Amino acid sequence: MWKNCNNITYKSILQAKHITDGISFKTPLLKLENISSKINKPVFIKDESVQKTSSFKIRGVYYCIHSKLNHLILNSNLQSNTNIITQSTGNHGISTLFSVYNLIQQNSWNNKLISSLNPIIYSSKFIQPIKYNYMNYYLKKIREITNDNSRGKILTHFDSYSQALNERLLFQKKHENSLYIEHGFPEIITGHGAIGLEISQQLIDMGISTN
Repeated sequence: MWKNCNNITYKSILQAKHITDGISFKTPLLKLENISSKINKPVFIKDESVQKTSSFKIRGVYYCIHSKLNHLILNSNLQSNTNIITQSTGNHGISTLFSVYNLIQQNSWNNKLISSLNPIIYSSKFIQPIKYNYMNYYLKKIREITNDNSRGKILTHFDSYSQALNERLLFQKKHENSLYIEHGFPEIITGHGAIGLEISQQLIDMGISTN
């Protein structure tokens, strides 16, 4: 899953933070007073449950899709109705649909093909209803903004996550121009790194050295 992560640099994480700053909330850094007092050192948690999708994953997924689209556009390789595909049991799929919606809405490249992005999420019939509803919420927003009620899919008829993954693989082989968003792509890990920069700044603002 983890591929070429040695290429992740401080500079690339700074770039990811710049790109994702307007997309994600600055979530609170909360001090755990009881534990801190017991070990006589400050202990904090980063509360990503109050993030826009109730998950930390939007920074990484958004930055990954943004980076791949940027590469295609710069090389004039973006095609109409480009599929954005992944498999997910919940948060990764939610973050993918959230990202596609925001990328279409902002369209910072001013490229008309961005509005034709077509997200497809492979899951199983055992997905938690709250996760499915969250996915469906952003799918509806994508359909509203593109004025296309057939755009995008959330496929949940599979008997297992493994079956959903295999079906995604078959689809990807038939549609080689699809953009697959893997959980462990280096662009996703880079985007997650923006959380570390945010934590570092929050600690500095509290007067705590990060050296």
